[in-house]
Amino acid sequence: MYVSLVCRQWYAVTRAVLVLTRPVVWLETTPSSQLLPQLENTRTLIIKRPQSMKHTTYVTWRDGEIQCWTETLNRLRELSIERKIKINKIEIKRHIRVDTWLIPLLTYTSLSLTNLELKDMVHREIPFGQMMKLCPHLVVVHLHYRDTGYIDSICRHANKPEYEPAELPDRLRLQSLKLDNVAIGRTILMRILRLSPDMEELHLKRVAKPRSFANEWLNTDDRAEFSQHILEQISSICPNLKSAHFSYYICDLRSLASEFHLAIDRNLFPEVSYWSFKWCDLSADTFQALKTTPNILTTLEIIDDASAEDHCQQHLHEFLCGAPNLLHLKVPKTLFSITWFDLEGIVSTVGHRHGSTDSTTTVSHRKIWACRNLQTLHIGFGCEGEIQESAENTRLIFGYLSKVCPRLQDLTIRYSLLSLELNRGFCLLTRLHELRRLVILTQCNNDKAWNVDWISKLITPSLGARMKHWAAEYSTMNLGIARARHPFTSTVKNPLLHHLLEPSIQSTVNGGDRRGDEYGHAANAERRKEGQLSQLVPDYFINGVDMRNLGQLEDIVELLQDRISKDWQCWPSMGFFELICLESDPNGIEPFKDTIRICRPDVEVK
Repeated sequence: MYVSLVCRQWYAVTRAVLVLTRPVVWLETTPSSQLLPQLENTRTLIIKRPQSMKHTTYVTWRDGEIQCWTETLNRLRELSIERKIKINKIEIKRHIRVDTWLIPLLTYTSLSLTNLELKDMVHREIPFGQMMKLCPHLVVVHLHYRDTGYIDSICRHANKPEYEPAELPDRLRLQSLKLDNVAIGRTILMRILRLSPDMEELHLKRVAKPRSFANEWLNTDDRAEFSQHILEQISSICPNLKSAHFSYYICDLRSLASEFHLAIDRNLFPEVSYWSFKWCDLSADTFQALKTTPNILTTLEIIDDASAEDHCQQHLHEFLCGAPNLLHLKVPKTLFSITWFDLEGIVSTVGHRHGSTDSTTTVSHRKIWACRNLQTLHIGFGCEGEIQESAENTRLIFGYLSKVCPRLQDLTIRYSLLSLELNRGFCLLTRLHELRRLVILTQCNNDKAWNVDWISKLITPSLGARMKHWAAEYSTMNLGIARARHPFTSTVKNPLLHHLLEPSIQSTVNGGDRRGDEYGHAANAERRKEGQLSQLVPDYFINGVDMRNLGQLEDIVELLQDRISKDWQCWPSMGFFELICLESDPNGIEPFKDTIRICRPDVEVK
């Protein structure tokens, strides 16, 4: 139940039981007078590094930070004595001293804490057993060390018998365990899992593997590995596992592709619907096993870069063309080739990563992604060589995603040559009526604040007039471009060309929209009478999706005209938009973001 605090008197009355819904963020720059009073009523405490040190390996704390942190610990100790602490989640996004600061923090919050996330740890051992004993109610534990070429351990002496039994309590309530860049012995790993019967999420990312140089203090026989035998053990110990990732720190020594293929093919993890991998652990057989597994895969995550592996992109693209149940795809570091989206061959492949689509490929052999209900997409696009920014490139990206994945809610796009000007097709993303979160990472100079007011939620008379002007202008520009290119044959409107290019009508395979084309309607009706074909669609419909004008200005024209005629709102559910400049000086994009803030005051813009 939520009650609005309408006055200071009401706040004073309810202060004792008030719970802050927003997290309290600790920074050295936050005044103690502002921070300390919030600690009593918050559920979430986030500890962050200084913004100036965000991209550095920052270990040493400055005097101001030490003083601020000491005051914070003292206040938490007082609240602990009074049993007034309500904190159930702590998220630390910086290095922290384990013995003198982390352990006291856990001690004071031990009775209420259920969620602990430690990120960007540097060169310190995590006393996992002591941590679990201090906080017996922990359900979620995520530990992440910075990828600096050094791996530390959650249990340095885990291979010694005298340490293992005493380190852990008799039973753990863990449901989610994520270890990233962490060394852990096989013995202690299995013990943790056996003591955690409720485990549903297990992500062991880049853990130390056999022959790893970073763990000389571990016996070779006890270093964690993911052989078929070990995966079988994990499967039997964690029968309720729903989310999984297993990978080695050094990928070049040995790939896990064969192990994963066999494990998935044998259905060792029947409840897992969220699979996360490194690229080197994926193969065509693994993708095929994911498509044929009895349990439905709803989330696929690939955590590293496939910048040089063209066959990996092909495996991923072919998988997505046959994955209608996928809801979440996270491949942010993958440099996906735009040519996979270029169904008409309008973009030169010079400089692009190799895709299988070219201008000579017939439409019947072209495939599009089958995941119509995709809600989350984090993806990167890339190209080889030095090429100029192309309007067709960005229109292909925005147009393809908006048509093929119309139910996206969370979208992150990374492409160094991405431009957000109107004629580049940024407005095509407004087809995503359920979009809530949008993040764009680019090196292009998006400093032009004009032609952005279309992002307003509602169309005013003046905006409608400008949109009509833009549609007419782009339609004229597109006419000259289109004469030099033959698109899908069913879209040819020039009567002089129509007798040379008969409309290509194809029978559908996977269902979807079954509308006929104006030129082929009579022929379709005749064929239906003769019983030759039961269902016919124009060639620009692929799996029920209208792929006309992809990458062309006409796609923008049709969108503007559709919005004007139907008066639908632009991103009615949007709550967050972030534009990240990958160059050293991000100030050039501020005018662009300021304009968006004016047009959409209801959206948080970063």
